[in-house]
Amino acid sequence: MALPMKHLLSLKNLQFFRPTQTCLVRHKFFRKGDNPEKEVYKEFENQVLQEKGKVYDELPAKVELKPGRIYHWCSCGHGHSQPLCDGTHKMIYERKWTKIKFKPVAFKVEEEKCYFLCNCKQTKNAPYCDGTHREVTKERMRKGEKFRKN
Repeated sequence: MALPMKHLLSLKNLQFFRPTQTCLVRHKFFRKGDNPEKEVYKEFENQVLQEKGKVYDELPAKVELKPGRIYHWCSCGHGHSQPLCDGTHKMIYERKWTKIKFKPVAFKVEEEKCYFLCNCKQTKNAPYCDGTHREVTKERMRKGEKFRKN
């Protein structure tokens, strides 16, 4: 059913909801009569994203960088122009309920040469590789997940 334009303008501030669902916790609805203290809902109460980004690759990226420019290293691991940021984190992690938001790490280099930038996103020396990808590979092997072979 199509509504005339003047009716649509008067409806713009209305909020629509389902009468059987009363409260939204993260992406889970409570139903009338449900107890929010149940364990099913406790898991969504304090949902936190991981502190480090998603593993993009288990090997560092060799990149030639020039001095005088500001580079932005992707810390979320979802970007399509790895290891540098392309803004993908804005679409993925900009939700009101997330407690950790990934932001790119801005950095400059002093001399023109090849640098190894972290692609596993688990480094403690961002944006440079510190060898943490070896631990990530070992952990994936223990879990039986697929991993990249050299």
